[in-house]
Amino acid sequence: MKYIFSIFTFLWCTIPVLAQEESYILSKSGSVSVRPLYQSWSLQDQHKRITEVGTVFSLKYPASRMLNFSLQTAQATTYGDFKKVGGWSDVQLGAAAQIEQAHLSVSIGLNIPAGKTELTTEEFATAALVSNPVFDYRVPSWGQGFNINPGVAWVYEASRNVVVGVAGAYQYKGTYRPQKDFGEYNPGDEIVFTGGADFKINESSSVALDAVFTTYGTDQLDGADVFAPGAAVSINGQYKKFFKNDELRLYARFRSKGKGDFPTRVEPNRTEFHVSYLVAASRSFSLGLLATARFFEETDAGLSGAQLFGFQLSPTFQLSPSIRMPFRFRYDAGSTTFITPSNRFSEKIGGFEVSVGLMTEF
Repeated sequence: MKYIFSIFTFLWCTIPVLAQEESYILSKSGSVSVRPLYQSWSLQDQHKRITEVGTVFSLKYPASRMLNFSLQTAQATTYGDFKKVGGWSDVQLGAAAQIEQAHLSVSIGLNIPAGKTELTTEEFATAALVSNPVFDYRVPSWGQGFNINPGVAWVYEASRNVVVGVAGAYQYKGTYRPQKDFGEYNPGDEIVFTGGADFKINESSSVALDAVFTTYGTDQLDGADVFAPGAAVSINGQYKKFFKNDELRLYARFRSKGKGDFPTRVEPNRTEFHVSYLVAASRSFSLGLLATARFFEETDAGLSGAQLFGFQLSPTFQLSPSIRMPFRFRYDAGSTTFITPSNRFSEKIGGFEVSVGLMTEF
């Protein structure tokens, strides 16, 4: 059972208010972390910049070896050459439990509406830009409705070298008012099915493969259907190898998004490649290195066709047995296509992120 969660980090982290990392994965220790961050992207040909300054707060509490709870929220302000938007995000609560005898893991996530909604037209335009996955902001949105997201996974150790599993999750999405004088918006519910396998090559390396199928319900505005996104399929693969205390990971992902009921494709297909290496220099210091390549299909959306290459440095200092200080510096550069009613043009874009956190474990 030691490989149970190595292939399912995506299972139930489907609430897109915060960019979360393994929020519902069972942990042996609890932690409290605070992470201030600064992210800024430039549209170089238009000489425009959009910057986000914020802080992400998270808590993980292991009530027992088989039961974990989590909480996460953030405060962020976006400014620059676009309308300023700022405030708290929604609060996300999570619980995960393992039923070891049945090879099952169950979880539930709640999105508690506490963030900023009812934006002005100018604020909404800024928020739409920040939420675009091309920019990968750590706080991609502020407020939504009440969401509830139960999930279940079955994982079976078929042999000493092979672990297989299937999982399903459902997300109910509540109504909210994203803009002033806009009406009640009800995003469609989501259903996620997952299947995967983890193959142990030898004592130091393994390969994980999985597929994720997601169906999206119809979005409504004041009770009238406005958009049926259709379905999406993701294929993910990862190779992991240990070199004594160091770790190498190669990751690839392809996500195909259905056209929905629009006459032309709006949401793009995406392909991503990640190469990471963790250097465990000593008990008190480690350094993470990450290189990424991300490619977005060109569609008729206002911003599409992005091609981005990035590099990230993540040094972590172990200040004491229970206190860590992680840093992150990331830089991305590439191009995208902007589409207006009268024009289509290519735009060079670039962005960087600087963050420093403080985490205490208990």
